[in-house]
Amino acid sequence: MKTGIRTMHATDVPPVKAVETACGLSPWSEADYEAELVRPDSITLVASVDGVLAGFIVARLITNTNHAVSDPGSIQEMEIFNIGVSPFFRRRGLAASLIESAVAQLDPAIGYVVFLEVRERNTAAIKFYETIGFERTGKRKNFYSSPADDALLMAKTSV
Repeated sequence: MKTGIRTMHATDVPPVKAVETACGLSPWSEADYEAELVRPDSITLVASVDGVLAGFIVARLITNTNHAVSDPGSIQEMEIFNIGVSPFFRRRGLAASLIESAVAQLDPAIGYVVFLEVRERNTAAIKFYETIGFERTGKRKNFYSSPADDALLMAKTSV
């Protein structure tokens, strides 16, 4: 089994949408994914297994890293907007590798915090995030629709 992680390309958007659907994620349009591909503050990666797109992550830097370098004590911030691994390819470390690869694009000399929201009912995802070092930090009532659910706020920090 050959696995790999690389930058997402426009040709990846249809299979990313298929993974999104298989995971039951809140749907994004193809245009939403394509817009992330050209944003300079966006990190878009895909994971493949034997040449098949198996997962993806869309994250965004929410601080100016140049400012962080010149401001001692500041940290880099990143938010994971969307992540999914096809059910067939789960429990192979792909989601953790996608998150690790996104975080690896931050400046290692500066501390960081990574934020995400997850459906409160998604106990498997919550347990996974806690296993890789995320902590619960809050809740947003009625954040999700179809079906309605609260969002659990989570963060992982290097400091």
